[in-house]
Amino acid sequence: MQNKMKQTQLEKQLANKTTCKNYLDKCIAQLWAGQNPEAIKMLQQYLCVFPSDGEAHYYLGNAFFNARDLDKAIHHLRRALALRNDKTQILFIIAYVAYEQGNLQIGCDALEMVVAMEPDNQCALSCLGSFLVTMGQRLGLAIDCLRKAVQLESYDQGAWYYLGMALTTQGNIAEAVQAYERVIEIDSDSRHANNARCRLGNLHLN
Repeated sequence: MQNKMKQTQLEKQLANKTTCKNYLDKCIAQLWAGQNPEAIKMLQQYLCVFPSDGEAHYYLGNAFFNARDLDKAIHHLRRALALRNDKTQILFIIAYVAYEQGNLQIGCDALEMVVAMEPDNQCALSCLGSFLVTMGQRLGLAIDCLRKAVQLESYDQGAWYYLGMALTTQGNIAEAVQAYERVIEIDSDSRHANNARCRLGNLHLN
């Protein structure tokens, strides 16, 4: 009963468009100020009144991500995706949350949607390829994505590294060696370069 009264009071407060905008701005300000629990509480109350507000779902998804409640983060980001026009940004965030969650399939689904909308989105191609290689799935698609990614940005060390891994698995050793050598050429002191040296050593041993 008390919660219902609070909701009714909030509905009355938000009946005015200016008040509504100010309330949502206050929710977002709480989030950026690091007041995550308060931001979550306020955004949930707001969505009880306006369940189809894509902006509120977007920021609540971010708040739940900050709280490491990744299932709820993805839920609200998906709701935002259905309600907002900035699809690419939301899909990238979903992919990142899914990566943190260890659910690379959700991440791949999100990134494939980006690539379908923006075939030359280098970051989406690189991330999708690396996710697929990590999962050991659809390596043909992974190689296509990563080849295009390094064509669009030749200094994407991660894309070259995962391309080398995929090519090795496919048995294309000559191209894999070239990819690993490119990794080392870009930045010889990086983690990718150290791993590439190890993989090159294994290839030469075999």
